[in-house]
Amino acid sequence: MASIDQRAGEALTDLIEQARRIPTVAAAVMVEDRIVLEHNADRPLCACSTFKVAAATAVMALAQEGLVDLDRPVLEMDGGLRFSDPTAAKEITLRQLLSHTSGLEDTDQAEADPRQCLGRLAFIAAPGRAFCYSNVAFDVGVLTAARQTDLSYDQLLRTRVLTPLAMKDTHWRPGFTFSAPFTTARDLMHLAAEHLGGNRVLQHHYLSEMHRIHADSFTAAPCRYYGLGIDVERWADRTLLSHGGGLERSRGHGTRRLGEQGKLAEQRADADLDALRVVAAARREPERALLHHVGAVGVLALAEQRDAFVDVAVLRADRQNA
Repeated sequence: MASIDQRAGEALTDLIEQARRIPTVAAAVMVEDRIVLEHNADRPLCACSTFKVAAATAVMALAQEGLVDLDRPVLEMDGGLRFSDPTAAKEITLRQLLSHTSGLEDTDQAEADPRQCLGRLAFIAAPGRAFCYSNVAFDVGVLTAARQTDLSYDQLLRTRVLTPLAMKDTHWRPGFTFSAPFTTARDLMHLAAEHLGGNRVLQHHYLSEMHRIHADSFTAAPCRYYGLGIDVERWADRTLLSHGGGLERSRGHGTRRLGEQGKLAEQRADADLDALRVVAAARREPERALLHHVGAVGVLALAEQRDAFVDVAVLRADRQNA
């Protein structure tokens, strides 16, 4: 049987070949806690919604420090927020905003100041009753948490995530929404390592709370369940944590993952590969503490096509080949 390092190399080679029509592809392979293979891994590309994992991690760091309460109504944290339904809004918590269960719908474009458009957003359900993916709601949650410490969005991310995890190549560019900085495959691997149990930012309890299923989208999509700023998938005794991202005009999405026998299995990928999912972390349940011993492999890539940006990653935990 091929070693885990060999399969990682084959996965990276296959990924690059499949994406050969895309102008820029950046990838990194992580075995346990080491990045062992790279391809344009220091090339900055737009993180898009992949960065929700980092943003939620930063908010959880504030909760760990006792600076925010995930279950406190957000109107008690920021009385200046204006919702379309003031009565329903009284029930919205930070936890619901981070898990897309606030009941708020979304806009169809990036918002420079999501707080200002809250009054235009309808409630599709009472807070806590249904999953509805909302960029605006999520961003309002992160901004509300940041305001509790008098920090801007980027200051919160730098102090709680980017600096501690040595994500030194992640930065913001003019013309892009504040919640979608540019990052690299190498930097996102540092974030993935934290969610594999790095313990540089979050203690085990707070990582587990992020990874706990908070919502069910009741769809047949690859990621039916959602935690706090992160998608959750499970196969048998394995859990896959992920997040996708793409800019406007992205038309498709797909994933590539290592199957049970270590072979690449394609979930779905449109011809132009405009938008692919990003996997932030994978772990074997319930033996999370053994990850650094069982051989967690990650293949993470960012790709750019015209003005659309693509993120894809695969992570694998396999005890047999450790």
